[in-house]
This record gives sequence, C-alpha cells and structure tokens, in this order.
Amino acid sequence: MVSGCRLRSPILDTMLKRALSVVALGLLGALVAAVGAGSHRSTGYLGVGLVLALIASAAIFAKAWQSWNGFIAFASLWVAVTVYFYATGPAQSQLIAGDLKDHLWVYGGAAVLSLVAAVPRLALVGRDVAP
Repeated sequence: MVSGCRLRSPILDTMLKRALSVVALGLLGALVAAVGAGSHRSTGYLGVGLVLALIASAAIFAKAWQSWNGFIAFASLWVAVTVYFYATGPAQSQLIAGDLKDHLWVYGGAAVLSLVAAVPRLALVGRDVAP
C-alpha cells in the first residue's frame, strides 16, 4: 500500500449512497402500504383520506429526493405489499376485504401515485438542484 493513496473512490461513495437511498425509499413504500392497509379503516372515510395523504407525501418525498429511481422503488414496493395484503390468506382471511373503503384505499392510492408521477421533478425541487 502506497502512503497517501485513497482506498475509496468518491464515485463509488456516491453510487453507494444513491443505491442505499433507493433501497430505503423502496422500504418506505412497503412501510406506507403496510401502515395504510392496517389503518385505512381506523376513522371511517377520514382514515382513507389520511392514508391517501400519507401516500402522496411519501411519494412526493421519494420523487424529490431520488427522482425516478426513488419513485419507482417506492411505488413498486407499495404495489407489491398492497397486492400481498389484498390476496386471500390460507384461512380464507383478507386484510383488504374488498368493500368501498378498501377500493378507495387501493384504487385511490394508485391514482395518487399516478398523479405524483405526472408532476415534473422540476416543480418539486426547482432548477438549482443537481440530479
């Protein structure tokens, strides 16, 4: 080993930070789906509205922080966890049963994700932020 030689590259550090932040945003999507599936019935239709607001705020955060990579990680794991909870379990039980509140949660969440996807990142972060 030569003295004064760097062992880590700043490029690799940046790549590692970006990869870990995308993984963290994917886990955030799974967490938002799990919290939403469990609590969208908590206070009637207000609970559905609050959970949809949670999806919107977390999706905007994901898109503003890591652009499309973070948003796709967030949205894909949100969809995967929501579909998992929507499926029928071994004892014919479902966490998301299929009534009106459940449909508002599932399809409203998909609509919120679509709306956030349509918003350009420039509107979220401005021009002074490097990608």
